[in-house]
Amino acid sequence: MAHVTSRTKLSELKARLRSAGKSDQSGAARVVRSDQQSLRVEGYEVREEVLYSALRRAAVGRPR
Repeated sequence: MAHVTSRTKLSELKARLRSAGKSDQSGAARVVRSDQQSLRVEGYEVREEVLYSALRRAAVGRPR
């Protein structure tokens, strides 16, 4: 799984989250943990709840 860096595009993160949202629950949890760890290495502390919220929003898609 690709690490999140300061050069990771937001669109790339959204695509990863959208893909994880379509997979099983363990796949989503794996993406959240991986992204959380990568962000921590980059100097950001992001709570799991925030990443799960972003995952839910990405899986639902943009409102019209």
